[in-house]
Amino acid sequence: MGFVTSTVIGLTDTGLVRKHNEDAFIIANPRTGQRLANRCRVTLPIDNNSLLLAVSDGMGGAKAGEIASLMTINTLITELPRLPKVLSPHSRLEAAIEAANYAVWHKQQQDSSFAGMGATLTSILIERDWVYISEVGDSRAYIIRDGIIRQLTNDQTILQFLLDNGAITPETASTSSYKNMLLQAIGQQEYLQVACSSMRLRSSDIFLLCSDGLSGKVNASEINQVINESASLDIAAQRLVDMAKERGGEDNITIVLAYFDGEILTHNTEETISDSIRVHSRFEPDVQAKTQPMRKIREATYQDWLAMAVVGYFAETEEQKIALMSLGRYGDYIVFRKGDNLVFQGERGPDTKYHYWLVSGRYRVEIELETGERKTLAIIVPPTDMRSNDELTDDLNYSIPIKRQFFTASVAMLNQVSERIATIWCEDNENIAIRIPVMLYQSVAEILGSRFFNAVKNS
Repeated sequence: MGFVTSTVIGLTDTGLVRKHNEDAFIIANPRTGQRLANRCRVTLPIDNNSLLLAVSDGMGGAKAGEIASLMTINTLITELPRLPKVLSPHSRLEAAIEAANYAVWHKQQQDSSFAGMGATLTSILIERDWVYISEVGDSRAYIIRDGIIRQLTNDQTILQFLLDNGAITPETASTSSYKNMLLQAIGQQEYLQVACSSMRLRSSDIFLLCSDGLSGKVNASEINQVINESASLDIAAQRLVDMAKERGGEDNITIVLAYFDGEILTHNTEETISDSIRVHSRFEPDVQAKTQPMRKIREATYQDWLAMAVVGYFAETEEQKIALMSLGRYGDYIVFRKGDNLVFQGERGPDTKYHYWLVSGRYRVEIELETGERKTLAIIVPPTDMRSNDELTDDLNYSIPIKRQFFTASVAMLNQVSERIATIWCEDNENIAIRIPVMLYQSVAEILGSRFFNAVKNS
């Protein structure tokens, strides 16, 4: 087993003009909610490697901005450990951010003195050797790899929207009156769109999170130069803050800077930064954010089994139905959203402890080829789904087989294809599955007999 060492520095400064510091940041263990020191060095085995970094820039006048950014950070680190680990990391990060947004928005509904407050939030969640980057607003995330700096986030501002659409030139952007006008922020609307992407962590990667107090004063190439020329992260972070203040320091300045190392991490390859980024969700300013099903997990019931028609299909006698009803444990009822992983890390080895029984929604089976390309093998739906094959694929730009089955025996399916590189994605906005522990499955198989056993085995 290999280890990953994370060296992190967090620094915030009020600047030269503001009376209050409305920025907030956090360095924490997202599995436990434990906050780490602002200067820390942590070495963990790769299987337990987990770290949360986040920067939030508050707004709203008086001290409301401070409250908004602190509420955002506190809710983020409170919610992440509570979310079911069956959800993929990017789904948990997105769900925690949605919870932070609701907390700040609800505070304003309760107390009119906080009307108009909000915050940006840019965060990085690291699990094993994967980095998940999310953004709401215009606080930024950068990566430095092989001496090259790349901005990983896209400012959610009117100015950036105009730039992206060619309505304004980069030459005139710096003096535009739209420079600090956000298109969305934490707490300023009931629903929002979280932009989220991911990439593989490489040895010697450096990540920087910052509020616009830094990015508005120091450009990317200057940031890269300062970090590459500094003897330590501490020196680099302080120098960057000093540069922002030397150039006016009108805003609060916050930086979280992190360096990662470890022999277990893959060293730099020929893959470019652009090629390594996987986009999970985007901010689309011309699409109105709307309510979506909450990701959740609860204990399943016998009524859930009845609703998904498994009992009616496989139980041939009343005695079998009574025996099933008396089991007392029926697995976990899980609500996924589009883009979530059905099968998560840890269920992909031969010692898996779960199967999935499908209730509703579409599930896409995908493998990663040796070339790094991804190939979709099939769409799976439960037999109770009455949609035609054409309806199931009309929003997909390719023709693929449709498989109708109650079960996804995750290990059996994945190992038939290629171990650890196959994934089952949720394709509908509300996918429901029941996660069944192997011991419970074995009890059900003893009651229902060979027809049920073979149906699961051959899934």
